[in-house]
Amino acid sequence: MDSTKIALSVFTAFGALALLFLLLRALRHISTFLHPSTLPKYLNKSKGSYALVTGSTDGIGTGFARELCKHRFNLILHGRNPAKLSRTKAELSREFPDLKFLPFTFDASKPTDSLENAVREQLGADIPITVLVNNVGGLGGQTHAQFMALKDHLNDEVDRIINVNLRFMTQLSRVLLPVLERNSPALIMNVSSVSHIGMPYLAIYAATKAYIQSFTNGLNMEMRAEGNNVDVMSVEIASVQTPGNPLGHGFFVPTPDKIASSSLARVGCGSVSVVPYWRHWLQKMTIDVIPESLVKRLVVYNVKLLKTEWKRREEEQRSTDDLRNEITGEERGESRKEA
Repeated sequence: MDSTKIALSVFTAFGALALLFLLLRALRHISTFLHPSTLPKYLNKSKGSYALVTGSTDGIGTGFARELCKHRFNLILHGRNPAKLSRTKAELSREFPDLKFLPFTFDASKPTDSLENAVREQLGADIPITVLVNNVGGLGGQTHAQFMALKDHLNDEVDRIINVNLRFMTQLSRVLLPVLERNSPALIMNVSSVSHIGMPYLAIYAATKAYIQSFTNGLNMEMRAEGNNVDVMSVEIASVQTPGNPLGHGFFVPTPDKIASSSLARVGCGSVSVVPYWRHWLQKMTIDVIPESLVKRLVVYNVKLLKTEWKRREEEQRSTDDLRNEITGEERGESRKEA
């Protein structure tokens, strides 16, 4: 009987400690949402501080650009398409006529051998950049590579995914670090994803997000070790309303502007890596407490659903394009007859 009571007491104590651990962990995460943002400290109004946002012509990147404008930062807009950069610049200039906007054109999915020259030629050496948002990511413009098994990828496809999500971010951070140090206090924000735990049919993409987490932690410690006043953090996001997202809308699927504002609101929260949007945080907490085997089954199930929906949309788009081409061909034929 005594041994039974002792065993029950031990189990009760372990259970209480486990609950206390989960409670303290939840409170620590909740505190990140209550901490006021320290983003204003990177804005030097006398110098006219600039923020550089990579991949700023679409989705989350445009959201970051707009939100940083609201905080009175001048903007360097990065993209690979000059026409889209011009449109984004024109839209933001109309919305924020008193701010300055500079385009920076570079294809993040390509090799980075010429990146230093591109930065020097397009931006110069003296521009007062104090914020770098490494946002660009995805499949490098390869929509056909969405939800594709690793064995079906070509060599060039793999390289493009690694370049756009990993290599470009690393090299741009390296090139701009002296500029950020010179204009400090400064901030590097790396956009990561909760998919860093691993995803089927997105294995390469998810692995690059795990790299971002490790890179951010290492660089943050390096800045502390060197005594540099450059803060480095990452934001982990989940599903967002972007053109490449088959989910579209939903309770857990915010707009790009909402993700951007939530991310900037978490600056200075005390965590190097943070899930900035509270509904995504609820998802992440659920993943953290349920058994790993169940997490894997849920991930496989959900990704298969996404893959099916993506294929359905592709087929619909292909049918629409075929019909449009057929109508265009008939119209051209009629025009020739009339001529």
